[in-house]
Amino acid sequence: MGGSRGGKPLSMSAASLHSAGVMADLDFYVGEEALSRANTHSLSFPVRHGQVDNWDTMERFWQQCIFNYLRCDPEDHYFLLTESPLTAPENREYMAEIMFETFNVPGLYIAVQAVLALAASYTTSKGW
Repeated sequence: MGGSRGGKPLSMSAASLHSAGVMADLDFYVGEEALSRANTHSLSFPVRHGQVDNWDTMERFWQQCIFNYLRCDPEDHYFLLTESPLTAPENREYMAEIMFETFNVPGLYIAVQAVLALAASYTTSKGW
């Protein structure tokens, strides 16, 4: 998860979570903070082989990233999510359902990671 303003990155985080027992709304760690506590707490990885494996944990990951790391109100921002090329249509629909119904985002675009990489290489080679 990452964010930017004015073309500069604000925040980036890996999709790993840690909790010490029961997870309250935002009572857990994400990314490097979670990995640094791996010896004393349990780790959870919501994405396996490019596919979301645990939707509850994935939703908590998005919640932590949006509110604690990006510090934004999701109702005021459009979101871009990436997916692997083999993502099932049902998973794409569920991602959209979570973003619209839980986070009330005004707009969402879900793109295949390889397509975004191709677009990025084109824009850098053309000097955009």
